[in-house]
Amino acid sequence: MIPELIFDGHHDLAEGPVWRDGHLWWVNITAGMFHRLNPITGVHEQRHIGGNSGCAAPAEEGRWLVAHDRELQWLDWASGTLTPFCAVETKLPLNRFNDGKCDAKGRLWIGTMNREAASQAGALYVIEAGHNPRRVLDKLTIANGMAWSLDNRAFYFSDSATHRVDMFDFEAETGTISNRRALATFTSKDFPDGMTLDAEGNLWVALWGAGAVVCLDGKNGRQLQRICVPVSQPSSCTFGGAKWDELFITTARSGLSPAALEGEPHAGGIFCVRPGVCGSPAHLFNPQPVADCVQPV
Repeated sequence: MIPELIFDGHHDLAEGPVWRDGHLWWVNITAGMFHRLNPITGVHEQRHIGGNSGCAAPAEEGRWLVAHDRELQWLDWASGTLTPFCAVETKLPLNRFNDGKCDAKGRLWIGTMNREAASQAGALYVIEAGHNPRRVLDKLTIANGMAWSLDNRAFYFSDSATHRVDMFDFEAETGTISNRRALATFTSKDFPDGMTLDAEGNLWVALWGAGAVVCLDGKNGRQLQRICVPVSQPSSCTFGGAKWDELFITTARSGLSPAALEGEPHAGGIFCVRPGVCGSPAHLFNPQPVADCVQPV
């Protein structure tokens, strides 16, 4: 099973893929760009977000909540207009937003990290309309991943620097997590990055440095499948396509030497593969308050 190259973007750091409205959307973090691709027609468009664009969360009426540096802004795709929403860590100029996703209640869970990946300089926040940003984890190095179990009782997350995918108990009504434990641990050369859940409740995790995406049992972390990607730095993945049976994989060329790039000329491209399972649509950001939350920290 070999992933097919569908867009040879040569991105420095493609991340955060989302399937929506018949298109694949993703960010190129260091370039500050937000991309849209119709895989059938090949039509590609982009918008400049600015800063280091960590991720983009879909919302109603075609809007997106986009992250750059330490700010979140509304983006109207049609006009390209950006409107401020909120900010975090305003006194930490070397930090930036990284990966983020919405839970079933429409809260955005989004991590921060130091631009030079300084150890334990980042955190994980919950962004909910009507509330201040709420920090739920701190002392993180590279906040990544994020997914929720089918029954909405478990939260999956990875701090890539730990070489581990963690599992938490999740309380959906209040948006709180507890009982952190390791679901799966990888070698020191493999960094779990972005992830997505399939319709069977298993996790698909991009392994940065390993040139692979692995499928993990969502209950015990056992590896069920491994897909080799023809580049060394897959960064994230998501399901999409007309039947939700296509796995789209973003990749990066950041940090690769000229010699390494000669061996993987399509690094930074977007790949697609059909692994034999399906996924489901991403949750939308809810612009209305959904619950009373604990006080921000």
